[in-house]
Amino acid sequence: MPQENRPPARGLSPRRENAPAASGKKGRSMLLAIGVDRYQHISGLHNAVRDVDYLIEVLNCRYQFDKKWTIKLVNEAATLGNISQKFHHLVEEAKAEDEVLIYFSGHGSFNRAIDRGYWIPYDGKPDETHTLFSNGALVDFIASIQAKHVVLMVDSCFSGAFFGGVRKFDLPERLGSIPSRWVLTSGRNEVVSDGAPGQNSPFAESLIFHLNANEETSFRITELFPRIIEQVGANTEQLPQCEPIRNVGHKGGEFIFRLRGVPTEHLALPLNYQSAVTPPPQAPSARFNWKIAVSILAVLITILVIWRIITLMPYQPAKAQSWRKDYYERIQSIEQGFIVSKNGLFGYAKKDTTDWILPVYQEAYAFTEGLARVKRDGRYGWVDTTGKEAIPFQYSKANDFQDGSAQVSLDGSSFYIGLDGKKIVEAVKPSDNIETDTRNRSQNTNDQATSPAPPRLLAGQEVIDLGIMELGALKEFSLSFRNTGGTTAVALRTESNNGIEVLSGGSFSLEAGKSKKLPCRLKTSNLPLGNYSGIIKVGGNNVSRAIEVAVTGRVVAPSPPPVTAPTESMLSAQCYLGPPGCQVSFYDRLQKKNVAFLTDLNGYAQYTISEGLVGETVEVRYCGSTSSLTVRVKEGGCISLPQ
Repeated sequence: MPQENRPPARGLSPRRENAPAASGKKGRSMLLAIGVDRYQHISGLHNAVRDVDYLIEVLNCRYQFDKKWTIKLVNEAATLGNISQKFHHLVEEAKAEDEVLIYFSGHGSFNRAIDRGYWIPYDGKPDETHTLFSNGALVDFIASIQAKHVVLMVDSCFSGAFFGGVRKFDLPERLGSIPSRWVLTSGRNEVVSDGAPGQNSPFAESLIFHLNANEETSFRITELFPRIIEQVGANTEQLPQCEPIRNVGHKGGEFIFRLRGVPTEHLALPLNYQSAVTPPPQAPSARFNWKIAVSILAVLITILVIWRIITLMPYQPAKAQSWRKDYYERIQSIEQGFIVSKNGLFGYAKKDTTDWILPVYQEAYAFTEGLARVKRDGRYGWVDTTGKEAIPFQYSKANDFQDGSAQVSLDGSSFYIGLDGKKIVEAVKPSDNIETDTRNRSQNTNDQATSPAPPRLLAGQEVIDLGIMELGALKEFSLSFRNTGGTTAVALRTESNNGIEVLSGGSFSLEAGKSKKLPCRLKTSNLPLGNYSGIIKVGGNNVSRAIEVAVTGRVVAPSPPPVTAPTESMLSAQCYLGPPGCQVSFYDRLQKKNVAFLTDLNGYAQYTISEGLVGETVEVRYCGSTSSLTVRVKEGGCISLPQ
């Protein structure tokens, strides 16, 4: 939680990172907390990020969750790709003695057609399921995490869809040494409350309140969730739910929240927390104690002497942060810190080499007049020192700011803009060549501009879920990806397996910043019934790493053909009608068509009629007459006409 926003703590002891555990816990307590208030494509929420911040604070301060094993994804950082990446990190990092807590607060959705729930990430579109994080993918990740205990807490609409058809039964008390997998959701398969703006959701408020109020050194999840269910269910229209997760490694154990030590101070929670824990009453003042006063004075003098020694020591310039080169591909010093590159993309790091502005740009340049020129999706724009977009990414060419202006090119025309991004029409500058001017400025600033990044492919989704497919059907879908690097990816080729056909038309190229959608189809005629999985790969000569997208679904037996109502039986009748060569016609209302025929030289005719008309009357025209005659259809299907 940012320092200025996190709730103040009353009488918190210094952080005891290595304090004795409240029990014999051996592994690490790892936390992945995801909260989304702002969304790219849909309306946002008020309190999701606040919920995440308060939960991290109470777990880091009161329980054995270390900050170095805490991962936080909020708002723009909580994309589908980043969420999947962090789950991959947990799968790779978690060991057999570790315990993992996963918390999500944000929008959720539910697809009733396939009975599946989803988390909506920052860049998700509710009506495009391939942009969402499905419960199916979530279960697969949890099944792959090798930790002893995994608990999942979900505060979103339709979070109860995670349970699906899970069978419910009571569990006896288990020891913390037995592996477990638990999920705690803010509601059933229903819409849940976000809470009043500037507060917390009812679910998060209850969760944080009871974790903060707890005094037990080992707080079991089966002790925690009944309190949350009772409090939230009594004050809102939603009803939280908590159960073990089946078929992913649950063996009857329980997740235990362990305090850092005893006593552990409580956080001072905001006023909206009903019955929030308050500090204990102050004890009455004791008589003045000279021994304690002398001891305190001695400590203060010692601190003062140490501070004076430190201030008199000669200044030692910081050593070059060469160790970060193992993490970054390139490090280039600028006045404010470093321009760094990771995975072919550029960003900024502070002088202590901690992340400052994440490496997400194709090009990055030094700050001038408070703004840095960067390139994203093939277009130039500017960001300020906080990483916020200051001038939109729309220019095909651009120079750095000097004397309050910068030369840019847009739609084939060149002009100058001010620090506010507005066009300066009255300015006249001697330089008309943006590329030359950029090169000269780069040389004047010790070549601070970075070279274009190599091509890098990024798939629109890691998994394409085709849902339910009938055996023998041809399933059509598409694969979307983008070149996020700074140069063109050439000679790209595709590979696929398990019946997938990619209609790429051979090798192709993809310019920097451009996207491509490849049509694909899956032939299910030779696939076995049950769960389906396949792979599509896209790589090229100058692409260091190919993208690999999984294709999943389920093949089921084809539906039986629809049952159609039996058609009326037909009969063929040869009847004597009298006049030879006479044209006879009538309307068969069962066949819904006109029946017409000519009599032969003997006055007979062969025609077809619905058997259901036997005994009924029909309107007949014959021998060219314009009037009709009502006659009855006799046994065998014949009609009798006047002679």
